[in-house]
Amino acid sequence: MNIDIITFCESVHNYDGKLVIVGTFNNLNADKFPTIPRDFSFALSISFDPSECGQYNGFLKIYKKDKPEMELVNLDMPLDIRRSDSGRKSFANLSGSLVGIAIPEPGTYVASFEIGTFKREIDLYVNENPSVASSEVTPV
Repeated sequence: MNIDIITFCESVHNYDGKLVIVGTFNNLNADKFPTIPRDFSFALSISFDPSECGQYNGFLKIYKKDKPEMELVNLDMPLDIRRSDSGRKSFANLSGSLVGIAIPEPGTYVASFEIGTFKREIDLYVNENPSVASSEVTPV
């Protein structure tokens, strides 16, 4: 098992097993807080060897690094991974919109995804920038 992709992005779409990710980023600028970003999603892609297929619980959390009790997202994601017909690896693509999630203050936020014994984390740097007219992202 491997978490092949974990990213914040402007938008994400899943078309027949193809994950289309638009505008990945790790920096978000806002002129005031709390802020609600207008283009804010997450994307995950996980691969499984044939012997690893089965049922899992995935856990996605987004929290402030220096205040872990300040959680923006805390989701359980039950997964039923089926063996591919070809006998090769199986894949699970998970994605979702985070539009409407209020970010209360500037700082470093962490997206953590756990499944089985794997855990991956990425940072989101939320910056106060008074010259920004509204919430916007800075692409990487």
